[in-house]
Amino acid sequence: MGFSADRLVKVLQQFLPCHSYRVAYSGGLDSQVLLYSLVQIRSQLPGIALSALHVDHGLNLRSGQWSQHCRETCAGLGVRCEVIKVNAYPAKGESPEAAAREARYAALRDWVKEGECLLTGQHQDDQAETVLLQLLRGGGPHGLAAMAGVMPFGQGSLLRPLLPFSRAELKAYAEQEGLAWIEDPSNFDVGFDRNYLRHQVLPLLRQRWPGLGRTLSRAARHQADAAWILDYQGQQELMAVSGGEPGLSVQALQALAPPQRRNLLRYWFKQQGLPLPDSAHLQRILEEVLPASEDAQPLVTWPGAEVRRYRNRVYVQKPLSPHEVTMAFAWKGVEPLILPPEVGGVLVPKMTRGFGLDADQWQRGPITVRFRQGGERIHLTDRSSSCTLKKIFQERGIPPWQRARIPMIYVGEKLALVAGIGVARDFAAEPGREGVIIEWIP
Repeated sequence: MGFSADRLVKVLQQFLPCHSYRVAYSGGLDSQVLLYSLVQIRSQLPGIALSALHVDHGLNLRSGQWSQHCRETCAGLGVRCEVIKVNAYPAKGESPEAAAREARYAALRDWVKEGECLLTGQHQDDQAETVLLQLLRGGGPHGLAAMAGVMPFGQGSLLRPLLPFSRAELKAYAEQEGLAWIEDPSNFDVGFDRNYLRHQVLPLLRQRWPGLGRTLSRAARHQADAAWILDYQGQQELMAVSGGEPGLSVQALQALAPPQRRNLLRYWFKQQGLPLPDSAHLQRILEEVLPASEDAQPLVTWPGAEVRRYRNRVYVQKPLSPHEVTMAFAWKGVEPLILPPEVGGVLVPKMTRGFGLDADQWQRGPITVRFRQGGERIHLTDRSSSCTLKKIFQERGIPPWQRARIPMIYVGEKLALVAGIGVARDFAAEPGREGVIIEWIP
């Protein structure tokens, strides 16, 4: 049947309604067809604003000319166009493709507000390439599910309405309508994996299997269903294994079958917003962290995340930055105090009555915020005598790597409060007297 503006309408009707369509407009064939066809069906999209977003990566000497071409094309179509300049140069060791993609989507994300949709031009052939790339990288169901037709993005959604159509169908439509588009020479550089598949591998496969694009797209949909089931299972098991507490129970994890453990760990990492480990690091967690003795402190780390164990629980977090325990901060104790990034959070004083720190002593100061170096003692209001902080941390199950980062507040040279732990008896507000509580907000 090929591509047509009327067929695009039917695809868009399958998505949740948006009050604004923002087209990610590179000026290439795919986004040119998408933007032009949306203009043709504007009358069938009542109440939906249409605009274009062009990202200038600055990687090609002609990028300024391309931006101007996009502006002029949009003006001719009666569509507002925003040009966004980004720094897409890769860091050392980073893939140029990945760097450009991350920079592009990071910029576009800021433009998509609540109730708005970003429309991108990926098509059926792009989907086939993505499935093959993921397969060659050893991807699981989530990777092989490739690109979703709709997904959350920014404060709104990202839609890919051209996924049902092949590049050949889009090109035929563009030629029929007399459209002009930009050809980025980097798209023909077979030094990039995707381009190698596109120009060297897929043409050969299509000679034997002409319906390759449709078949791989169908396979991606099957994998998306499998990935959904795995996530649902992971969600159920996460509630049971975490018990509503930070981290996961080692015993509960070990009670699961190995495939369940791996799936749960991957789901947990994603829920924490952390990058997934490769198979080797995941296996190290299963073989080194889970069987470790309770007094051991095993650590498995990979770029962007680390897994630790304390007693009978496993924890995951961003890698800890170096922390200088001797640093101290003078504080007036009136306005919130922003703590350094390696500690994180803000200390917020709030007035109260009958509990917390005694307001008179607090106001006399001087107040400093310090960090544990070892040997500190405090006589908490709920204890009969003073005790070392080490013992208190052990009693409360605070993992060792967190202890040196817990703010300790001194009034003069005396320890008055340990954030999240309690107030020293000598500084506690008496019943009926004004007090101050200090909240440590992560």
